[in-house]
Parts: sequence; structure tokens; C-alpha cells
Amino acid sequence: TPLPEADWPTPLGIVLGSEGGGIRPGLEKHLELKLTLPMPGAPLSFNVAAAAGLIAYEITRRRLRSDKIG
Repeated sequence: TPLPEADWPTPLGIVLGSEGGGIRPGLEKHLELKLTLPMPGAPLSFNVAAAAGLIAYEITRRRLRSDKIG
């Protein structure tokens, strides 16, 4: 699921995979949601630290927005 389209459950735990191998299949089968970070036209990908920051930002942004609405 692309990050902007994700509707994640609460409580939320985040599992980050390695840049080369991703997440082991044994662990991946237990996950409810698998996110991708869309990068149209980019020849490279984000490293895991940058990806973690983007995911954390999106979670915070949505929670702050829902607090203002609700």
C-alpha cells in the first residue's frame, strides 16, 4: 500500500526491513499492512532511516489532523 493511501490500525507497531533484503517472509506473513514509499521516476530508494522518518512524519501529521477534527 502506498504510504499516502494507507489506513493503519491502532495500536500500531512498525517493522522496518533492510534495504537489500526487506523483511523476512516468516515475519512478513504476520503483518497486517505493507507500506511502500512512492518515488516516481527515481532510480534509487530511500535508506531505512529516511523511510522511518517519512513514516513517522505521516503518522504524526494524520494524528494531529484527526485531533483537530475530532
